Amino acid sequence: DLTVTGVQTCALPIFDGNDDLMAFEDALDRHYYSSATKKLREGTTRHPMLLRYLRTEIDHRNVINLFRALKQEMPAEKRSELMITGGRAITSTFLRQAAEAENEEALLEILRRAPGFDDSGFDEALIESKERGTLDPIVNLLNSQRLDLLNRMNSLNPLSAFPLIYYIESKVSTMFDFPQPLGPTIPVKPFSIKNVVFSTNDLKPVSSSFLNSIC
Repeated sequence: DLTVTGVQTCALPIFDGNDDLMAFEDALDRHYYSSATKKLREGTTRHPMLLRYLRTEIDHRNVINLFRALKQEMPAEKRSELMITGGRAITSTFLRQAAEAENEEALLEILRRAPGFDDSGFDEALIESKERGTLDPIVNLLNSQRLDLLNRMNSLNPLSAFPLIYYIESKVSTMFDFPQPLGPTIPVKPFSIKNVVFSTNDLKPVSSSFLNSIC
């Protein structure tokens, strides 16, 4: 971030007319997660549980980006550039290997070798994703995993912000049961203030959010 006359601005790269919406969204994602994890690690008030949740979300965003990049037939070098650092289960070593996977099955096998990566339900989600021609089944699975994590954190921290976060996330998740244009659900970042919804037919059916505050 840059501060000029007391006004905080986003240190984002400059885009030209050749850049598409996804490239801009990817840049926003990287800036969002970098700023959010920094705020959670620094300062007088730390939020280890919220940081854990955010790092899990980084893992999930990287997984979606990897599958999306394969569908778009991006070269390995370009896929590697999409990766967001700071995840919890998928280290930079596994991210580099995953970016070089030749197909979705090989990608999933590499992810399974990452310590702490939860692969339950991925085989079924991958089959459904191929049948439907959309990444929604994979996105839905990851959303369900994060909701389960929030539920556990909510039970362990009843006097924290997690009950509210869990309540909001669980309400948003009910959108999965609705047909378009009401669905599908978009993952909501904690304390986010803006979401951009894409069609289920898009290769990137996830949202962009800007961090409002973590206090």
